[in-house]
Parts: sequence; C-alpha cells; structure tokens
Amino acid sequence: MKDLYLNGLYIEINTKNPNDTVVYIYDCMSDLKETERDSILNYLRAEGFIGNKIRCEIIRGEDYF
Repeated sequence: MKDLYLNGLYIEINTKNPNDTVVYIYDCMSDLKETERDSILNYLRAEGFIGNKIRCEIIRGEDYF
C-alpha cells in the first residue's frame, strides 16, 4: 500500500492483489470533479504508481467524518 498527498488530497494505492489495484481518493471537501480525478489518475499512471487496470473509489467527507 502506498500513501501520498496530491493536490491537497490524501490518496491510498492498494496493490495487495496485482489483479485488483484500488486507488482511494479522500475528498474531505466533497468537491472533487471528474476532470480532477482523471488528471490525478493520469499522473499516477505516468509516474508508474498504477497501471491501466485499476478501480478508483472517491471517499467523500460525509462518508468518513
């Protein structure tokens, strides 16, 4: 598992199962747009953090506060 901060968001990358990589993006302000999510995922791919086959889950502020 990798943890990082990007654009003020906390991101977890769970790679325990190589066939099921999950990216969790914690959006405490609940205002993450799809375009920003896509940009984050493209950056993570370009830097080698993730491959093409991933699952992304957005955890909104109301879900964990």
